[in-house]
Amino acid sequence: MSYQLIGNLSALICDDGIAPLANATLRIYLPELSINNEVDWLGIVRDPIPLSAEAVAQKADRLLAEVVLDAAGNFRVAWQEIHLFTEPLELNICITNIAGLGNPMASPQHFSLGMFVPDWKRHKEIYMAAFAYIVPSECWAQIHHQLHVWAITGIVRHYRNHLPVSRVIVQAFQEGSGKKLGEAFVNEQGRFRLQFAYKPPRRRLPPEGNPTMQKGPHVFFKVLTMEGATIWSENRAMDLQPECQGLATCTKQEIYVKPLTVLKSTQLFSGWRQLLQRVRLRRKYVEHYSLV
Repeated sequence: MSYQLIGNLSALICDDGIAPLANATLRIYLPELSINNEVDWLGIVRDPIPLSAEAVAQKADRLLAEVVLDAAGNFRVAWQEIHLFTEPLELNICITNIAGLGNPMASPQHFSLGMFVPDWKRHKEIYMAAFAYIVPSECWAQIHHQLHVWAITGIVRHYRNHLPVSRVIVQAFQEGSGKKLGEAFVNEQGRFRLQFAYKPPRRRLPPEGNPTMQKGPHVFFKVLTMEGATIWSENRAMDLQPECQGLATCTKQEIYVKPLTVLKSTQLFSGWRQLLQRVRLRRKYVEHYSLV
């Protein structure tokens, strides 16, 4: 007999969307022999708790199996029957990179998810179970902050009718220097997720609500067509929106755009081009089928 565990690990970003823990490593351990507390045996999965490299090394002899998650955060891992059917499993995750970070971390981040008692179902010669977990938004924001990665999620709307503007590109820039921090594609629903690396200077004070987390940069936005033409650009001479001053690690943002002339001209040119194409096709049709 063997065991097979399948599932998914993801994170909630800014209380606004789910992101898979792509390429993270899930490690499954046998429980400690010294567990006496009945609560530990209940299989309660908790918020991620940071682990030191030394703590991970100390439990190496209890490692049962490990697997690297795919791009969607899915996993499938199997091992031979070497533990009791009702035994809990200890789950850890190891993160070496997240969206926006760029290069992988020199020192991986380890976290404990607590104990988990799978609901095993027998299928032929295999016991199968599933496990899914979503890292809470606040915990993921803390992890982002530790790695100096900022996230902006939101929606792009037309300033007049408030309808979503889709299939465009949102760019974020640092106020003052004008440095581009990152860009993101806007989907059919007008939604986007932009993540970038930023290490705040020491002089920038932490937010009042959380003294352990530093503020990020002041940012302004631009919206471009897929071809790179500017549709809308935030006026840097005006005061930035409050939520964009000293950006929080995870920020939700609604961008209301008033399209520039270039967008209207592009649409007008596109309309004329389609009309000319129809005229040419009609002319070819007449020439081909006309009687001599």
